[in-house]
Amino acid sequence: MHELSLCHALFKQIELLASQIHARRIVAIELQIGPLAGVEPSLLKNAFDLRKQNSIAQHAILRIEQSEIKAHCPQCHTDYDSTINDLRCPQCLCAGHLLSGNEILITGLDYN
Repeated sequence: MHELSLCHALFKQIELLASQIHARRIVAIELQIGPLAGVEPSLLKNAFDLRKQNSIAQHAILRIEQSEIKAHCPQCHTDYDSTINDLRCPQCLCAGHLLSGNEILITGLDYN
Protein backbone atom coordinates (compact mmCIF):
# COMPACT_ATOMS: atom_id res chain seq x y z
CA MET A 1 0.00 0.00 0.00
CA HIS A 2 1.90 3.06 -1.20
CA GLU A 3 -0.48 5.39 0.69
CA LEU A 4 1.46 4.48 3.86
CA SER A 5 4.70 5.85 2.40
CA LEU A 6 2.84 8.93 1.14
CA CYS A 7 1.45 9.43 4.62
CA HIS A 8 4.94 9.15 6.09
CA ALA A 9 6.18 11.86 3.69
CA LEU A 10 3.10 13.98 4.50
CA PHE A 11 3.92 13.82 8.21
CA LYS A 12 7.52 14.86 7.56
CA GLN A 13 6.17 17.97 5.83
CA ILE A 14 3.56 18.63 8.52
CA GLU A 15 6.13 18.33 11.30
CA LEU A 16 8.51 20.65 9.46
CA LEU A 17 5.76 23.24 8.92
CA ALA A 18 4.63 22.93 12.53
CA SER A 19 8.13 23.61 13.83
CA GLN A 20 8.51 26.64 11.53
CA ILE A 21 5.26 28.23 12.73
CA HIS A 22 5.68 27.11 16.36
CA ALA A 23 2.41 25.14 16.35
CA ARG A 24 1.58 23.15 19.46
CA ARG A 25 -0.89 20.92 17.66
CA ILE A 26 -2.38 20.46 14.21
CA VAL A 27 -6.17 20.65 14.05
CA ALA A 28 -6.80 19.99 10.34
CA ILE A 29 -4.87 19.29 7.16
CA GLU A 30 -6.22 20.02 3.70
CA LEU A 31 -4.83 18.22 0.67
CA GLN A 32 -5.49 18.60 -3.02
CA ILE A 33 -4.98 15.36 -4.92
CA GLY A 34 -5.26 14.93 -8.67
CA PRO A 35 -6.95 11.89 -10.20
CA LEU A 36 -3.69 11.01 -11.96
CA ALA A 37 -1.65 11.04 -8.73
CA GLY A 38 -2.30 7.34 -8.14
CA VAL A 39 -3.69 7.88 -4.64
CA GLU A 40 -6.80 6.25 -3.22
CA PRO A 41 -8.20 8.91 -0.83
CA SER A 42 -9.89 6.40 1.49
CA LEU A 43 -6.65 4.43 1.90
CA LEU A 44 -4.72 7.64 2.55
CA LYS A 45 -7.25 8.63 5.22
CA ASN A 46 -6.87 5.22 6.86
CA ALA A 47 -3.08 5.53 6.81
CA PHE A 48 -3.38 9.04 8.24
CA ASP A 49 -5.55 7.83 11.11
CA LEU A 50 -2.95 5.19 11.97
CA ARG A 51 0.05 7.53 11.66
CA LYS A 52 -1.39 10.47 13.59
CA GLN A 53 -1.44 8.61 16.92
CA ASN A 54 0.95 10.16 19.46
CA SER A 55 1.90 12.96 17.06
CA ILE A 56 1.36 16.69 16.85
CA ALA A 57 -1.65 15.88 14.64
CA GLN A 58 -3.16 13.30 17.00
CA HIS A 59 -6.63 14.88 16.94
CA ALA A 60 -6.42 16.37 13.44
CA ILE A 61 -8.84 15.73 10.64
CA LEU A 62 -7.75 15.20 7.06
CA ARG A 63 -9.71 16.90 4.30
CA ILE A 64 -9.05 15.81 0.73
CA GLU A 65 -10.18 17.74 -2.32
CA GLN A 66 -9.81 16.17 -5.74
CA SER A 67 -8.46 18.49 -8.41
CA GLU A 68 -9.40 18.47 -12.06
CA ILE A 69 -7.28 17.36 -14.97
CA LYS A 70 -6.17 20.36 -17.03
CA ALA A 71 -4.12 20.22 -20.20
CA HIS A 72 -2.61 22.55 -22.79
CA CYS A 73 -2.46 22.02 -26.55
CA PRO A 74 0.92 22.98 -28.05
CA GLN A 75 -0.63 23.14 -31.51
CA CYS A 76 -3.55 25.56 -31.03
CA HIS A 77 -2.51 26.90 -27.59
CA THR A 78 -5.80 25.99 -25.95
CA ASP A 79 -6.04 25.21 -22.23
CA TYR A 80 -8.81 22.71 -21.52
CA ASP A 81 -10.34 20.28 -19.04
CA SER A 82 -9.37 16.72 -19.80
CA THR A 83 -10.16 13.20 -18.67
CA ILE A 84 -8.04 10.39 -17.27
CA ASN A 85 -7.99 8.42 -20.50
CA ASP A 86 -7.86 11.21 -23.10
CA LEU A 87 -5.55 14.22 -23.06
CA ARG A 88 -6.32 15.14 -26.67
CA CYS A 89 -7.26 18.72 -27.42
CA PRO A 90 -11.01 19.07 -28.05
CA GLN A 91 -10.31 21.71 -30.73
CA CYS A 92 -7.70 20.05 -32.95
CA LEU A 93 -7.33 16.55 -31.41
CA CYS A 94 -3.56 16.95 -30.92
CA ALA A 95 -1.90 15.39 -27.90
CA GLY A 96 -1.97 17.80 -25.01
CA HIS A 97 0.49 18.46 -22.21
CA LEU A 98 -0.68 17.91 -18.67
CA LEU A 99 -0.98 21.11 -16.60
CA SER A 100 -2.60 19.64 -13.49
CA GLY A 101 -4.21 16.48 -12.24
CA ASN A 102 -1.21 14.55 -10.95
CA GLU A 103 -0.43 16.68 -7.90
CA ILE A 104 -0.51 16.02 -4.17
CA LEU A 105 -0.47 19.39 -2.41
CA ILE A 106 -0.90 20.55 1.16
CA THR A 107 -3.34 23.43 0.64
CA GLY A 108 -4.22 24.18 4.23
CA LEU A 109 -3.04 23.61 7.76
CA ASP A 110 -5.09 24.60 10.80
CA TYR A 111 -3.15 24.72 14.06
CA ASN A 112 -2.89 26.30 17.46
